[in-house]
Amino acid sequence: MIAHLAILICLAACGGTMTKQETATVTVAGRPLAVTAADGEAMRLALIDHLAASPDPALRDEAARLHHATPRIDDDQLRIGPWVFDARDRGPVLTWDQHETPAAVVYQVAYLSGVPGGTWRVVKIGEEIHHLEP
Repeated sequence: MIAHLAILICLAACGGTMTKQETATVTVAGRPLAVTAADGEAMRLALIDHLAASPDPALRDEAARLHHATPRIDDDQLRIGPWVFDARDRGPVLTWDQHETPAAVVYQVAYLSGVPGGTWRVVKIGEEIHHLEP
């Protein structure tokens, strides 16, 4: 009974909702960069815009699939459908593990520009091939 009362009091004080602010953190240029699912939504919209304008039909198809994706944070990783928030030397990125062969893993990489809590945009899309050890 007391626990239920405490929850009701908290709900009333919190405006009817109880939320947990989750973040995902990567290291960019030696400094932590923490983002939220709200940042993920801004990244998702920027990624859709960029992919939809691509001359590559596979990337345009991915833009259409991302319309139904919901950014989420699991185990300190921001995920937007198959895309994962990460960092490279040049800054924050979203990576998509496109396919794996016996010899390599191929990633699509969306290079991002933006700040947490602000506007995000995709600067360019590139491809990375990571060769696996034999």
